[in-house]
Amino acid sequence: MIEKEIRGFIEKGEFEFTIEKFTALLGSPKISKRVSLAIADYDNLTLETKIRITNGKVEIVQKVGEFTATDRQEITIKLENLNSKALVDLFRTYKNFLKDKKNPMLTLIQHENYVFNNDRFEVKLFRQFGNDEFFAFEVEALIEMEDSELEKFCKENGLIVDPLYNSYDSIQERNSKVNINLEDIDPKELESILDKYLN
Repeated sequence: MIEKEIRGFIEKGEFEFTIEKFTALLGSPKISKRVSLAIADYDNLTLETKIRITNGKVEIVQKVGEFTATDRQEITIKLENLNSKALVDLFRTYKNFLKDKKNPMLTLIQHENYVFNNDRFEVKLFRQFGNDEFFAFEVEALIEMEDSELEKFCKENGLIVDPLYNSYDSIQERNSKVNINLEDIDPKELESILDKYLN
């Protein structure tokens, strides 16, 4: 599946207002809590793999294509009946693929998502948190459309697209300030974090 989406930041003070605005426009959001173990190589950000838990459901998601592109191929595999120890072991297996890389990205990302849909767009407003927090949005095309249509929808609804959202520098900054570095995390500590999302 090719995924087409654009992103940008939301000011903290505007986040609740933005949720209210999209609730009036598209109805009540689907609310989810998510943790992702992100695995990539900063020197080649064309492949990103995540072990992801959303509202207790586990999946592996792999995105292929430039981080800065509006469209990337996405492969999703649902996993069942795995506990936190098995997920940590799976993460360690993926981590081994990067052991010879000079600049691995091994990051724990936590989200609180508010997802709205109509027949053309999915709008995700989210708080990303860990060591700090920020607020942002992601608008995804649910049908074939040009990038300009996504941008027009955002502009008409007060969302400011940031073309640098997934730039190398922006990713590095979020990972160093907000997300949790997994390079040297104790496996038991990681299990404990995952247990909160599995239950």
